[in-house]
Amino acid sequence: MSNLGDFHSGCVIFDLFTTTDTSGRPTPLGGTPTPFLVAYKDTFATGGAPETGCSVTGLVLSMNCHGLAGVNGWSVDTNLDPSFFSCGHQYHVLLRGGCVDSICVSGYVIGRFSLNKTSGLRPLIPGRNRVAVTASQEVLADPCSAIFSVQRVVDPDTILDKAIVQPTVVFSWPTSLRGILGWLGALSSNCLRQTATLQTLRARDDLSTLATAALTCEATTVHRGSFT
Repeated sequence: MSNLGDFHSGCVIFDLFTTTDTSGRPTPLGGTPTPFLVAYKDTFATGGAPETGCSVTGLVLSMNCHGLAGVNGWSVDTNLDPSFFSCGHQYHVLLRGGCVDSICVSGYVIGRFSLNKTSGLRPLIPGRNRVAVTASQEVLADPCSAIFSVQRVVDPDTILDKAIVQPTVVFSWPTSLRGILGWLGALSSNCLRQTATLQTLRARDDLSTLATAALTCEATTVHRGSFT
């Protein structure tokens, strides 16, 4: 039995196993009824019953592949039974029925694997040696959960070119960087009106007031209060 490793839920898993006679020679797998495969989910509970069930959906057994006696291939399409083949679980694949050299081999474990349970961070796209993105530009830290996921990767130029609208009032703390930048842009480029007691920041078209600040004039000091 081989441990095939940890896979993404929804993928197709393949493997081979060889059946031999008592002397170790490759020997065909056969018998009536025809052997088939069963996948068991997680551990076996006390008493020998599967803890969370079993499934035959998506499992395919090919015996004596390409005319090679005793060489058997199998696969499981985990996308065909997503409620059973789900993230965070381990699976054992067992042979049910079948004989080799007149010896019953039903119950033989031919492989085991897990789905998003035991491995660390890995690419979503096979063959890429970095954190990969999906076709919709998503990077998921946990493929089994929407928590801790970056939903979209945006080019820095796209962020810098994002439009900032003119503020309509003074920002209040705490605020966003976009809010501060909008206020600084208005303060540095819009019309300012000033009297002996009041400074007024106008909209770019000079049709409305964005904010005002009180002025206090003394012999040597001019004090401007906060914009409101």
